[in-house]
Amino acid sequence: MSIKTKTLGLSFGFLLFSLTGLFLIGSIGSQGTSSNGNSQIKVITLVAKGMAFRVQDSAEPDRSTQPKVIRESNPPLILTPGEQVKLIIRNEDPGILHDLALEGLELGLSRPLQYGQSDFITFTVPTKGRLEYFCMEHPEMMRGEIIIKE
Repeated sequence: MSIKTKTLGLSFGFLLFSLTGLFLIGSIGSQGTSSNGNSQIKVITLVAKGMAFRVQDSAEPDRSTQPKVIRESNPPLILTPGEQVKLIIRNEDPGILHDLALEGLELGLSRPLQYGQSDFITFTVPTKGRLEYFCMEHPEMMRGEIIIKE
């Protein structure tokens, strides 16, 4: 086997490896859409602050401001049956642990979050039922309803 043949073999192998990597990266990046490609995942950010959940405004802030946090404590979340949802929690309470669980779907974070940490739960909204979101560390103070609207 000549040096030229070895070089072509290595180049082809590198190209195949690179294309495989691009395919995998593309697959990871497409997790935001459903299999039919038409629906996006709805992202809701809950900020744990002042011993309550507040929803972060989803509007894109300009570079000079922080995203606004809606002041209502533990607001109802209005969702549609079959909708894909990514529920993010961010702890902004210094010195206090918070987490997130969904009653009715039996989902929750695997660990409490310290100040400055965030995590998320992804789920599909059921066709019916009553759901609540709450902090397992402070369930009496930090609890809100998920309204499934058809």
